[in-house]
Amino acid sequence: KLHTLDASAFQSLNNLTSLYLAHNRLNKLPQTLFQRLGRLRHLGLDNNQLSHVPTGLLDQLDSLEDQGLDLASNPLLCDGKVEYLWRWLQKNKKKVFEAESITCALPHPLTGRSVTSLTENRLNI
Repeated sequence: KLHTLDASAFQSLNNLTSLYLAHNRLNKLPQTLFQRLGRLRHLGLDNNQLSHVPTGLLDQLDSLEDQGLDLASNPLLCDGKVEYLWRWLQKNKKKVFEAESITCALPHPLTGRSVTSLTENRLNI
């Protein structure tokens, strides 16, 4: 199982349309990991150990199909760093497979809450 990925892991795969990294032990992703994957239509990141989605990570993925991104079953920490993911989900909800299943693991008052259900007030932004 994968624990880490180098920022250049997919650098030369510009024609890649599907990438399944599900069911690994990835706990963080380099901010520029998907930068050159402008044709990616499906991205599976579900069932990993991701606590945060780095700012800008998903910005290059304009070609994702409806329900093309799966981020479910990751222990997300819903602190100030979740704002990027929250804003991206607000704009791209249709591109996400079961967006409601992207939930907070911590802090405890938010455990089990869908990231999409959080409010600006709750996020302190």
